[in-house]
Amino acid sequence: MEKNISRNDIYKEFDSKENLPDYTSLPGINKFTGKINDRGKQLGAQLIRNYKSVLPKYKDYSFNKCCRYLNTWLEEKINTYSSETENIGYIMYIRVFVNGIWEDMLTSYPNINCARQEPITAPRITEENKNIEDELLNVCDISEYYKEKADIHNNFNKCSQYHEYFNNRKDYLSKKCTKHKTGDKYIYPCHISDNCTMNNMNEIFPLINCVSYSESKPLVVKNVFLVFITFFAVFVIFLLLYKHGALGIALSKNKLRSEKIKYIFRDDTPELLERFTESEFEDSDVNNFYVTYQHFPS
Repeated sequence: MEKNISRNDIYKEFDSKENLPDYTSLPGINKFTGKINDRGKQLGAQLIRNYKSVLPKYKDYSFNKCCRYLNTWLEEKINTYSSETENIGYIMYIRVFVNGIWEDMLTSYPNINCARQEPITAPRITEENKNIEDELLNVCDISEYYKEKADIHNNFNKCSQYHEYFNNRKDYLSKKCTKHKTGDKYIYPCHISDNCTMNNMNEIFPLINCVSYSESKPLVVKNVFLVFITFFAVFVIFLLLYKHGALGIALSKNKLRSEKIKYIFRDDTPELLERFTESEFEDSDVNNFYVTYQHFPS
């Protein structure tokens, strides 16, 4: 299966304070002069670095999951700031500030295209919910990878691994998500986006049919046998037509005609022709030639 990325591993990259852009170059920073402290500016710089440099590393695999993790990482940072201050206005400034940076990243780097997702309130970001979210993200990621690899079902061992994985994760998530529903719809952490949600299980849990070599071998033998029977039947039909059908009669007539011609033009034919050409009579009155009738034996 594809390479798996854990939340903890990528959070470490997001938390790094290396290679951060200069605070003064942050988009929209002038709007918040004196309102955003150094810690908030650092968060903005980390967001830019993570969007520009970290996400592209996972463009070929696990990108959707990493994009989701960048969203949840940012929300957890904002929620942490919120829990450490009673200044509600400051938290509002922080949220507007980072959302503005994100919008600028979408415009400046359209090839990356990681959308800002709906914020998750702090009480819902529990360890249990994050574990469920991680499982669902893994399923969505691996499901997408499986669909792109159309040749997997031809490999019985790999196909069996995917089949077992999807069945196990479907059972696990179905049980865990029973309490995360509003009406008949799943909510966070069992609904992440329209493309990754337990509300569309047929899409994220693809139907997999694995055919082993031992199962496919009889099918090959059967196909060869059918081809042989088909050719044999055509051959028999041709023989019947030759013997008793119009084709046979036509061929027989042609054969008889050939034999008759051979008989007529047998070895003594030149002698007969010579005798035939000598039997000419001249009519002095009309000055025409007449050929006498000669009877050829049949």
